[in-house]
Amino acid sequence: MNKTKKEPKKLNFIFGMLLVIGSSIGAGIFFKSKSVLDFNNSSVIMSGISWAIASIIIIMMSFSLVGISAKSKGDLSFVGWSKSFNSWMTYQMSKNFAFYINLTLTYFFMPLFALMSIQDGLIAFNISASFNTKFDWLIWMILILIVILYLSFSAGLNIKIANIQNTITLILKLIAVLMSIVVAVVFFFEKKDQINIEILPKYSFDIKNTLHSYTFIPGLGVCLSWAGIFFAYDGFYVSTGIEKDLRKPESTPKFYSLV
Repeated sequence: MNKTKKEPKKLNFIFGMLLVIGSSIGAGIFFKSKSVLDFNNSSVIMSGISWAIASIIIIMMSFSLVGISAKSKGDLSFVGWSKSFNSWMTYQMSKNFAFYINLTLTYFFMPLFALMSIQDGLIAFNISASFNTKFDWLIWMILILIVILYLSFSAGLNIKIANIQNTITLILKLIAVLMSIVVAVVFFFEKKDQINIEILPKYSFDIKNTLHSYTFIPGLGVCLSWAGIFFAYDGFYVSTGIEKDLRKPESTPKFYSLV
């Protein structure tokens, strides 16, 4: 008895666009912003220069990725690049490394960061983040496990639910980005006299930081901060390979990955 192989479900253009934008506006941007500031000796101006240079480089990379995606239909993540340009052993090592890193990030750290963000939000509004019991740690751990199981069985098994969740997540990300801009503008004009922007902060010697050379050499941290910015855009590189998962890739504009 012949069994027809069930074709995997494909994404339409709208959901493809949402996935690209959603992965590009990642939480890593917010996680890495403090690291970029620290690497630049807490200088707002040098941090801005770092973001500007890194953004220009990322835009230039996006043009090259668009050209590559037009020719190659395979995996365009950094694992796919490793397979194309490195030896078999290096490819296997990078693939296994990416698997273990993404597994822990997706199913442990991200749910943990989500609950920590909720706790920080409650504290910001003067609401207690505690259940006032001796087993708060157990309650929070159970909540984390519920989030992990929900994401595993919903988004992992049903593409429609995954698309809905991605749309909701994208909306929340955009709201957070827009609110951050509004708060920054309001704070700048209301507290302008209290903001002290310096190109290079005053030099201070701290024996605890003697092992970190970037704290003593102005400008060296700029190069180190770029790595953090590139990591924040890791979803962009993966999203450029999504064309093969679209329903009608031949009718999809090439600029969607650039957006």
